Amino acid sequence: MPVAALLLFVIIDFGMAMDQRLVMEHAVREGAREAAVCDNVAAICQRIVCQAQGVIDPATKATIEYYDLDGNDHWDAGDNVTVKIPYEWDLPIVNSALPALHLPTVKPVNLTASGSARLERTVNFGGLVTCNRADSYNCSVDQGCP
Repeated sequence: MPVAALLLFVIIDFGMAMDQRLVMEHAVREGAREAAVCDNVAAICQRIVCQAQGVIDPATKATIEYYDLDGNDHWDAGDNVTVKIPYEWDLPIVNSALPALHLPTVKPVNLTASGSARLERTVNFGGLVTCNRADSYNCSVDQGCP
């Protein structure tokens, strides 16, 4: 019976992890799309945080990286932008059940959600940009994009 319960907990945890992965992938994809058409870092970061539906840890810092594909030292239409967010999954249900079975808990799994888009216009900065803490962006106030 304990093995069957543990298997059920693993299945539930896996489903929850897949849900979080899909939400994070959606958030970075939306962030990359915003970065492709906007050069306002606050607006890009706000889009990422708001699309993550609250699953981003408040201390998380997303990175926005621009790639100059044509080698002209400008980040213009046709170049790429990639947004990445590191996160971890700690198997909360399985780890709460393992001590009852006298088994050690499982270490958190470190993951990274990543999304890319092609720039549709020239941006005024490039390279690597980091968003502040996720909790510094207010989803109810539009940061705006020119």
